[in-house]
Amino acid sequence: MDESRRRVVAAMSALGLLGAAGPAFAQAGGAVPAASNATARRHRRLQGAEAQALFDAVLAHLPAAQREVLRDPRREVQIALTRIEREADGSARFATATFGVQRQRWFPAASVVKLPIALLVAEVLEAANLGFNARTVLASAPRSGNWEAAEPLVEPVWQTLWRLLVVSENVPFNRLYDMLGPDRIHARLAELGFDDVRLISRLGSPDPRLNRQTVASRIEAPETGPDGELAWVPRWNADARRAAARRFPFGSALKGAAWQDDRGRIEQGPRDFSTANFLPLEDAHAMLLRLAFPEATRRSQRWALSATTRLSLLRITGLFPRESPLLATGTHAPAAFGDGYAKFFVVGDRDAAPRGFRSFGKTGEAFGHQGETALLTEADGQGEVLLSANLYANADGVLNDDRYEYDTVSRPFLAALGRAALAAEKERPRPHRAGAAFLPTVLGLG
Repeated sequence: MDESRRRVVAAMSALGLLGAAGPAFAQAGGAVPAASNATARRHRRLQGAEAQALFDAVLAHLPAAQREVLRDPRREVQIALTRIEREADGSARFATATFGVQRQRWFPAASVVKLPIALLVAEVLEAANLGFNARTVLASAPRSGNWEAAEPLVEPVWQTLWRLLVVSENVPFNRLYDMLGPDRIHARLAELGFDDVRLISRLGSPDPRLNRQTVASRIEAPETGPDGELAWVPRWNADARRAAARRFPFGSALKGAAWQDDRGRIEQGPRDFSTANFLPLEDAHAMLLRLAFPEATRRSQRWALSATTRLSLLRITGLFPRESPLLATGTHAPAAFGDGYAKFFVVGDRDAAPRGFRSFGKTGEAFGHQGETALLTEADGQGEVLLSANLYANADGVLNDDRYEYDTVSRPFLAALGRAALAAEKERPRPHRAGAAFLPTVLGLG
């Protein structure tokens, strides 16, 4: 075994990546005290009149039709917004407010769950001193969920992340789900304070029992040749009692007035999604805030990522499908993906993004819900805001019938909301713009 491979194996072994315990996660800088006064001063949670004033400024730029959507209780609109106050040296202070958020109400987070699983696998690679050139290897296809017959069992992590975050494929999520396993995923999320998050289902899998089982897998260093095999992480079954306790944390998760089965028959009554994934809007918002601005939270709750890894991952979330290197391989056809394909805020109702606009984050849509968590930025540094929103666009209340109001209600609303949030930011007086610290400049994006 050469020295570089020996170093990788030693690092993975120390993390538990090679033993029966499976993937482990690094702590962000070891044991750290609770939030300091400095951190508390840097990030304020707005309530009452302050929160109302922040949203009033945004809603003043929202068209009348979208204000009607906002006021309609059937739409279940939830919004979280973080205002970014730049200092002269480029550092920032943050103020967060929420609108319509009901933490105990289930809604499908859908593809937004791809953001935390990407962050968790990045932590594993970081702790093992591996970059995104490392390869994930599955012994066989996952036991349930979306997986194409031609899908390779070996894939570089960078390619998995591009497919996952830029064009929002489901198969890469299921690959990483099996690499990490729900027990380990939730142990790390709990350490970070995300106790209510549930990543307990592969995408496209309705079988709770099979979602508790993973196949054997391993991570290979990029320099590992075809004959240089690292040890396998064994196939794994979740503890049944722990899995049962990991259902939706607030009781039953009932949704819809009826359900259409695969034969087109309508079953009356709501569907129980207690064993489906769940990502509260506020938690998705916090996950992205910690990725983009780790200083907004105390050290013990930051992602355990170096600045290089953190910015590399953030950069991927900000790319439009037309910028994917996979276009050159024919994997992704350019005509199928406009700029608004996986970017709902600002560009969800149009084909091309405004010049200089970037959106870093993740969208999701399922069962009549559409939503996004994103850092919205403009190249001149005037507009910069972290925004999360979700709403329900399903007038007939029937789930799984694909008769949703995405194009007529939710996409126009999210696009208008993103434009309104940026307009409000450009309108308010600010002593300092993002300037040299502006994220697209840092990340090498135009």
